[in-house]
Amino acid sequence: MLKDFVINGTIVISGLFIMGQIFRNHPVRPHSSLKLKLLAALLFGLIGAVLMEFSIRIVPGVIADLRHIPVAFAALYGGVPTALVSALIIAMARIILFPAGPEALVAFGGMLLIGLGCGLLTYSKARPLVKFTLMNLFSLLIITTSLFINIPDASLFFETALYHWCISIIAGFLAFYTYIYIDQSNEAFRKLKEYSTKDFLTGLNNSRQFTIFFNTYVQRAKERGEPFSLLVIDIDHFKEVNDTYGHPNGDKILQELGQILSDAARPVDIVSRNGGEEFSVLMIDCSYTEAKEHAEHIRAMIEQHGFTTLDGDRIHITISIGGASFPETNAEEMYHFADRLLYEAKRTGRNKVCWVDILQQDGL
Repeated sequence: MLKDFVINGTIVISGLFIMGQIFRNHPVRPHSSLKLKLLAALLFGLIGAVLMEFSIRIVPGVIADLRHIPVAFAALYGGVPTALVSALIIAMARIILFPAGPEALVAFGGMLLIGLGCGLLTYSKARPLVKFTLMNLFSLLIITTSLFINIPDASLFFETALYHWCISIIAGFLAFYTYIYIDQSNEAFRKLKEYSTKDFLTGLNNSRQFTIFFNTYVQRAKERGEPFSLLVIDIDHFKEVNDTYGHPNGDKILQELGQILSDAARPVDIVSRNGGEEFSVLMIDCSYTEAKEHAEHIRAMIEQHGFTTLDGDRIHITISIGGASFPETNAEEMYHFADRLLYEAKRTGRNKVCWVDILQQDGL
């Protein structure tokens, strides 16, 4: 029996690790899409079916297994729909894997009740461990009731029920802490992945991600001849803002400016913080004329916007913009020219957009 218990525990833990890998980038939560929750339900249902196939032999003719444990995790992952579907899959597998009869019908109904009960327990405000423990205990009550109906011999019933409770509680705690470890590891992985591409302060793409997108756009321009434009944006006299209002207020202005740029951008545009007070906007399928108008619109919007400090004061800032477009500018040199034009805008008075076509570049 100990060997069977170890096998069952290994199946549960291995299943959780596999689930963790499958949903590493897209965790299943009660608010996730129905498609994602149904996929999780299918996988948890398969884990439950495998557990039944490798049941724990208690005495000849009497077995126990941990099929309810995957249903509890399905509830933690996706709520009522995920728990119910996984329970239905396990209940159907019970009929397929074992001889049909009154016992099978009792087990079928019991598993559906476990799915419904575990799903409803997800609405509890208790901590995850308490919530999972309640699911496990509820499942054991249903299982015990099913055993009472299916096993007429009193001593055999008590022996089987006792083994069920001991096995399920021990395995449940081991599985739960495995689940927590996997969930926290995946969360850390997702955060590290996000931090590698996102600016920590504004949430925009960072300079590394900007370079990746820019190189992609350059390659598409060379292969397909698709137009695209680039704006390089810098806050005028930002050092004075930091010196006057302090760096915390400077950070707040950077965050607010990042949000304004994101709101002003088209859904397909790539907005990045390239470093310090420098931002950029990559605009695919955007001509020279359209990009120039858009740049002027952004400049005027920032000039008119009142930024709020941490103390509630309103201050105004301006920005300078350098822009370049393909095919007017060689795609690979667009950032070089946009950056030079940004500093040309600063040199010639700030709070302006500098933009030249291919015929003017030699005069810079």
